[in-house]
Amino acid sequence: MNKDDLRKRTKKFALDVIKFVEALPKREEAEILGRQLIRSRTSVGTNYRAACRARSSADFVSKMGIVEEEADESIYWMELLVDSGIVTSPNAAKIMSEADEILAMTVSSIRTARRTQQMKNDNDRKTPQSAIRNPQSDETPQSELRNPKCILIIDDSEDDVLLTQMVLTKIRENIKVEAAFSGVAGLAFLRGGDSLPTLILLDLKMPGMDGLNTLRAIRTDERLCRIPVVVLTHSDLESDREASYKSGANSFLNKSVDLDQFTEKIRNELERWI
Repeated sequence: MNKDDLRKRTKKFALDVIKFVEALPKREEAEILGRQLIRSRTSVGTNYRAACRARSSADFVSKMGIVEEEADESIYWMELLVDSGIVTSPNAAKIMSEADEILAMTVSSIRTARRTQQMKNDNDRKTPQSAIRNPQSDETPQSELRNPKCILIIDDSEDDVLLTQMVLTKIRENIKVEAAFSGVAGLAFLRGGDSLPTLILLDLKMPGMDGLNTLRAIRTDERLCRIPVVVLTHSDLESDREASYKSGANSFLNKSVDLDQFTEKIRNELERWI
């Protein structure tokens, strides 16, 4: 999910909470808890919008920390409404589920931003600028021309793409990395080029054509079907793992780990496939 999608989602959730609170019983304790819930939920949306306009990674992490606190607080107010008997669990289930998902995505975004910043700092000290490829750029660093090996990342998150690129080029400086920010764009790249990548790193949770449908399209294409595909996702659901392997994935890796673990996982996949 990209920043614009999450911005819309937090706004919609705030509106849903307002409607939820309007339907609460007309009791003093319900009104008090309802006001607190609205305050914390609307704060999630406003602070996320501010985070999207952050001037630096540190500023983004700081603002997202506020989003995390407010999202967690809103879950607390919902729990009080349920535990006090003001609302029943079934009536609160949809709101609680959405609150949990937004909190999890917020925490994941913070982790990704921190890892990206750490990688930037490491690259400033260790990696030549020519080894880093901007996913938005059409220019190919000269160092990449020495090695025909190419990796394609298909992921709608620019932050995750940048982090994965930096990890890849830290492990192998002369590797060529391409990026596509949707399943449709990834298939267009694969089908439109003269040469094929040696490895594909594929995200699952993308809008439009998601990772599983993209993977199935790759596996049913005679020209593409032999390319190794590593599913690289924030999901830790066993159902997603099973569906990925069933659809033809060669590996399934969780991105929501610390930087050293993430780097080691990528290193192992490179040694396995390239």
